[in-house]
Amino acid sequence: MLAQHVKQGIWQGTVLVIIAAILAFSVNALRHDALPLRPRAVVPALQPGKASELSLLEALRRYRTRSALFLDAREDYEYEAGHIPGAWHVPPGKRAGLPERLRERPETLFIAYCSDEQCPLAQKLADELRAAGITTVGIMRGGWLAWSNAGFPVEGRP
Repeated sequence: MLAQHVKQGIWQGTVLVIIAAILAFSVNALRHDALPLRPRAVVPALQPGKASELSLLEALRRYRTRSALFLDAREDYEYEAGHIPGAWHVPPGKRAGLPERLRERPETLFIAYCSDEQCPLAQKLADELRAAGITTVGIMRGGWLAWSNAGFPVEGRP
């Protein structure tokens, strides 16, 4: 008798879990901001002539492998307060000769960044470089704020 009640309870619990899962997947599929059920590609392939956005993790991978040169497009005081180690400081108005200097570099990718996602300076820098013939320019999504908040390597005054 007790075994029958246990079996019935297990059966009912299993049915409830299956119904809940079906309901959850259905609601998720109908939402405009649905959670992805499988991972999406994080980094689009860099296309020559177009500044692609790089995720924070892709930027960190490029930093660790030293396969990119980071270009900090922020103002002087922001750069002095903290920046990615090894990044070149190229604020607006102080970019004369930059394309020529970049052509001499061994890195094949240049990653521009700014203070955060709302800052337009990284995009402006990337546009200037593309106009000057530097075609492998990426923009780090999230900028300095995301990099420093993630606990990645930093340099500068605390």
